[in-house]
Amino acid sequence: MTKRKQELILQFGPEPEDLVGFVKNLNDDYIVYESPLRRGQKVLKDFRPVKSELRRLVQAWFDSGPNIRKLLEGDPILAREAASFRAQLFPTESGIAKLTYLTVPEKMSPGEPLATALGHFLEFLINPDNERLGGPCAYCGKYFVRNSLGKKTVYCPGLCGSRFASRLINQQRRDRDHTEQLKLAQRWSLKWESAKTIMPWKEWVANRSHIKKHWLTLAVKNKELVEPVKRG
Repeated sequence: MTKRKQELILQFGPEPEDLVGFVKNLNDDYIVYESPLRRGQKVLKDFRPVKSELRRLVQAWFDSGPNIRKLLEGDPILAREAASFRAQLFPTESGIAKLTYLTVPEKMSPGEPLATALGHFLEFLINPDNERLGGPCAYCGKYFVRNSLGKKTVYCPGLCGSRFASRLINQQRRDRDHTEQLKLAQRWSLKWESAKTIMPWKEWVANRSHIKKHWLTLAVKNKELVEPVKRG
């Protein structure tokens, strides 16, 4: 019902697809726009300063609950610009007028990254689908639009979830292999202590365990392996 009322009142209200554009702003380092000097010419602009401010604001929104009242109480600049949110009456040919709004801060320089970020963020705050925002992805670090509100996914749609799972499995396998190699090195090191040989322990252990001497050196340096001492 709330969303339906908003659609009746706002002439150009935020739509679900606007969230996709907002996510793009959170992820892109550069944007392409048409040159104001030459019609049809495309210009590449560094968007990273704005992106940084946007990500800071979004993180504050997440940390608040999300809770808009708490968010504004924790950010005086955001609260000031939110209070100056400007609405204008849009004439219609019916008996019900509609509203348009402007979110770009008036008291800040238009080219300032924070001013641009606040303009985007204030519109995000009134988007009824904003709680579908997910991220940053645990694998690639990008923000994304969640398919539903119920499940708090930590990976963006696509291959990131499977890639992270694969990386985790590989890391677990490497950890197991490392542990087994440590046990093997320790076993042969103990045998060297009582063996009748003048060969240095690393060379002796490496010849029998097929473990590289460099690996043994690092294991001792990292205090994972105790350097053996000859008995007697």
